[in-house]
Amino acid sequence: MGAGQFQYNLYMDPGVTGRLEVTLYKGKDDQDSGSSVVLHSKKESKKYIHDGYETFLAMLAEAMK
Repeated sequence: MGAGQFQYNLYMDPGVTGRLEVTLYKGKDDQDSGSSVVLHSKKESKKYIHDGYETFLAMLAEAMK
């Protein structure tokens, strides 16, 4: 991919789990866990992204530097 481009992958748990996680992978594929940053975990925070949207966007901007 060229500069300024990105790729995303969506994964769905089987059944209804209530789980929502956002992880930014800086490597060439999602198996490169050494360069990943968890931006949001509903399991840990007990909240959705929209409950702290500005914080989420700031973390995303910082992680993409």
